[in-house]
Amino acid sequence: MMRFFAFKAFAHPALGSGRFTHYARMDTDSFFTTHLAVDPFKEAERLGALYGFSMLWNDQPGMTGGMGGAVAGWLREQGRVPAGGGLWKAIMGSEWDSTAPDGGARYNGDQFWNNFEVVDLRFVQSKDYWSLLDAIDKTELMYTVRLGDACIRTAAVAALVPDHMVRSLSYVGYQH
Repeated sequence: MMRFFAFKAFAHPALGSGRFTHYARMDTDSFFTTHLAVDPFKEAERLGALYGFSMLWNDQPGMTGGMGGAVAGWLREQGRVPAGGGLWKAIMGSEWDSTAPDGGARYNGDQFWNNFEVVDLRFVQSKDYWSLLDAIDKTELMYTVRLGDACIRTAAVAALVPDHMVRSLSYVGYQH
């Protein structure tokens, strides 16, 4: 399931048809607790957001091992720096360090609780997103440390999305 939500969901033909601009995930055991006064899709579009999240949480220690190094390695290989400087610093514990082999990345386990998220498909269907996910997949961390889709998405957002294009959906009453 984690691999599906990290990778495969965005390759589904229905999402590649051009009919949709955004994707929302809401797990089957989730529900809205209040009336939606604001349409999260329209709000994301109005704000120019590529990623919307409901909350941050921290995964269990040991479940995200190697994540920071994997993403930093890809950034270095691509000759890039993290697009989300503030988010990168928050989840990696330090600013990008181009002199360190791992970019100074020590992923702390903080991640978007992505069982409710609104995502602009241009982001998750971009060549950069797929290239980064391919690099993460090749590490086999999903199998060796149970790396989940939430930390993969969070790290991808921190690496590829400017901070001002990441928005909180805290105005949406939601329970999982």
